[in-house]
Amino acid sequence: MTSLDVANASLLDEGTAAAEAMCLCTRHNKRKKLFLSNKIHPQTLSVVTTRADALELEIEVGSISDVNFASREYSGILLQYPDTNGDIRDFEDIATLARKHGTLVVVATDLLSLTLLRPPAEFGADIAVGTSQRLGVPLEFIMSDDYISLNNGVFEETVAEICDLIHKNGGQVYLDGANMNAQVGLCRPGDYGSDVSHLNLHKTFCIPMVAVGLVWARLG
Repeated sequence: MTSLDVANASLLDEGTAAAEAMCLCTRHNKRKKLFLSNKIHPQTLSVVTTRADALELEIEVGSISDVNFASREYSGILLQYPDTNGDIRDFEDIATLARKHGTLVVVATDLLSLTLLRPPAEFGADIAVGTSQRLGVPLEFIMSDDYISLNNGVFEETVAEICDLIHKNGGQVYLDGANMNAQVGLCRPGDYGSDVSHLNLHKTFCIPMVAVGLVWARLG
């Protein structure tokens, strides 16, 4: 569909995939500035800018016709195809100019539309991202719950009723394990309707994580 050589499906959604793609651009050419088209979806813009801020990368948002690729300061450019307004543009001229000056081209695309539109790789995209939800992939879970509220540290009184409602409508409940130590001490998740939980060992058994965090920060 994209005509690219490699495909991956491990990320959460289009926004996180776009953010990872832009980070890949930076790691590839070591430049610290990214250009985002002002026609990308707002949620994608939000995720990418949040990730860039944490990594101290510079973000420029604007019309793709205003990009000065000759400055060779952009690690990557993010385009939307079709754009957030539903408009379709052939980006071959932009992609050719970008790649001429060492800027990688990332295209956030509607995968379903690629059954009819020109594949991104054919007009010069280096990376293409999108959400497989457009292909009718069903949601695995309707509700993700901490049970012990992260906001105020108390049990949600209606969690059993909510789980029952979800089950009646064919869904399943995933229980986050961040507070598993408190949960197994005070209740049994299966009793109130949880279908699956992950076990957060370092909180459940009080394994100290400070040293690991420091090592990561130093090596990272």
